[in-house]
Amino acid sequence: MVICYSESENIKQLFENAPDLQVSLVNSQENLASAIVEGSHPVGVFIQLEELNERWSGFISSLKKCYPLLTLYLILPEEQIAAAEKAGYQVFGLNDESLLDKVTRELVSVHDQDKRKHPRFDWPLMGKLDLPGRPPEKFRVRSISSSGAFMESEDYFPEVDSRGTVVITFHDFSLLSGCRITGKRAISENLPSGFGVEFTDLTQTSIEIIEGMVEDELLRTLLEPDKPAHPPSISG
Repeated sequence: MVICYSESENIKQLFENAPDLQVSLVNSQENLASAIVEGSHPVGVFIQLEELNERWSGFISSLKKCYPLLTLYLILPEEQIAAAEKAGYQVFGLNDESLLDKVTRELVSVHDQDKRKHPRFDWPLMGKLDLPGRPPEKFRVRSISSSGAFMESEDYFPEVDSRGTVVITFHDFSLLSGCRITGKRAISENLPSGFGVEFTDLTQTSIEIIEGMVEDELLRTLLEPDKPAHPPSISG
């Protein structure tokens, strides 16, 4: 499935009638954010704009940060293509007569790159990891979801498949779970070096609470990119 936001009726009809594409059309930035956050891993997101203004630039920047593996395409007027490509965007021309063919060919080569089953978010959190044979240690927690978290570390990387317990502290509650170390990760564009932790015994209620908090924060971040993120509260 692909998600398409468009300000042009012609583009809407073009995508809607595309025989080889399963398309979800949205008509506002709010609906686009909801479709991405609450949807089922789109193959690509297309945003057609008459002008790439500051509001949309902020939205797209947040989208790339929250979903670094999501394939994003812009469809813009000819005079805006060069600047958008220079900024690192993948761009199609608004008036390109072979637009649909190019889009279809592009999507054939794109697979569902984001294999994450659960949404995640990078709050400023702290966690305490307790593994056999070592005293409990504190780490900054990054990119947490209901299935696990990423712990920042420069010089200590537990053995893969090690098991223990982890406590992650939010604003007014803590998450306690058994855990399994999933492996070391090098520095990336969005995260420092560290290692993954998989939660092994969260209840279904805990999973639903964490997923709800993550989805709410992703929506807020997409629609209010200048507002700083704060650890969520169990009381709302």
